[in-house]
Amino acid sequence: AIAHYPEIIKEIRLAIQECGRRLGIYVRRGQREAMEAKKLSYIEKYIPHIGIALKEILKLSDKEEKDVVATLRDTLERSRNL
Repeated sequence: AIAHYPEIIKEIRLAIQECGRRLGIYVRRGQREAMEAKKLSYIEKYIPHIGIALKEILKLSDKEEKDVVATLRDTLERSRNL
């Protein structure tokens, strides 16, 4: 049992609040990373389609299309810090 001293109760309350803050930071970090991964997968899904569209619009060769797709993937990785 814990003695009913105001100082002790205050310190316990502050410690629990600090634990709650740290837990919140941990949970939000996980949520943020999950959202980033979801966004990344959406963007990655459409990169080949963008390459095909650019090939048709700009009359690119197959090699140029592959280069464009590689450049888009590289840009995505650098922008997402992967």
